[in-house]
Amino acid sequence: PDVRVYGTPNMVSDVEMLCRDMLLQKLEPGQDRVGIRVSIDHLGPAIVGDRITVHATVKVVDGRRVSFDTTITRGDKIIGLMLHIRTVVSVADLKLRLATV
Repeated sequence: PDVRVYGTPNMVSDVEMLCRDMLLQKLEPGQDRVGIRVSIDHLGPAIVGDRITVHATVKVVDGRRVSFDTTITRGDKIIGLMLHIRTVVSVADLKLRLATV
């Protein structure tokens, strides 16, 4: 219990949710964006309960794909850098694809 850290999966989840939320306001009804790629450098530790800040900037928009550069910090220390790519999908089409899985 005394070594519970902010792990890489948590970092990825936080970045994905921030980037998705940034894009939702730009979508048409019936659309969403899904993550299709992450490339992460987990550079330093954080203990569960530390205040973490995730900053994301749009790097490239290429048709339906949007690439983000993200920085994850604990205080003034960079603890992670991540490239994240999301793509636009039709929610109805996604539901159909998932029904056949």
